[in-house]
Amino acid sequence: MNPHLKTLQDCESELTGASDALAILTGLFSAIPKLDQVNAAAVARAGRYIAEDWANMLDVDAEQLRIEASALNGEVQS
Repeated sequence: MNPHLKTLQDCESELTGASDALAILTGLFSAIPKLDQVNAAAVARAGRYIAEDWANMLDVDAEQLRIEASALNGEVQS
């Protein structure tokens, strides 16, 4: 398999995981108005923890992604 394509597929997988996590966060935060104060505070703390750790959850190096995409694009155009 082309190494550039493999890198892009790995990045796609990471981004899909991040999208799933974002959907969960959206669900959590949309539930806050329906919860009592104690539960709402717990959900907010969990969401804040995830948001603060977002960089670790999303292990995609944007610059490397650009390099790999450019390299793959160059190979396709050749």
